[in-house]
Amino acid sequence: DASAGGCGVRPIAPPAFGVDPIWSIAENKLGFANSFKMKISIVIGVSQMLFGLACKTSNCFYFKQWKEFYFENIPEFLFLISLFGYLVFLIILKWTTDWVGLGLPAPALLDTLLKMLLEFGSPIDDKDLLYHGQAIVQPLLVCLAFVCVPWMLLPKPLLLRAEHRGGYKELTAEDHS
Repeated sequence: DASAGGCGVRPIAPPAFGVDPIWSIAENKLGFANSFKMKISIVIGVSQMLFGLACKTSNCFYFKQWKEFYFENIPEFLFLISLFGYLVFLIILKWTTDWVGLGLPAPALLDTLLKMLLEFGSPIDDKDLLYHGQAIVQPLLVCLAFVCVPWMLLPKPLLLRAEHRGGYKELTAEDHS
């Protein structure tokens, strides 16, 4: 077979899932492997944190801890999604986009995230644009994360302080169960 160098083996397509074995002989094998491991660790870590928040939320509902739900869980979830969930979205977008077919270099996600936070409101260069609407989405996510910080830090301590100053409340039969 002339197309396979005369060895009689037909070339196959890259695997649909997983790492293509051709990377084992590539010159930049170590750089690729480390980059892949870092990105998959971020995806798994964010998924684990979301699962932890889901468990915490179910505990808040079960024990009727509404202050914790409204002033901890909701802002924690929004903060996590607005920064790290967005990073996971960018990782998956980078993995699933054919940058060679588009004639573009693959974006550096660390640069994208840092520019999103440090160059807030600045226009995004065409070479850094990953998708349409990025210039609108990123500032909204940064604003959401910024709003979540005081939302997590202030209301619950102030409410607990007000309750403490108000004295003890009477226990009901529901509190004993």
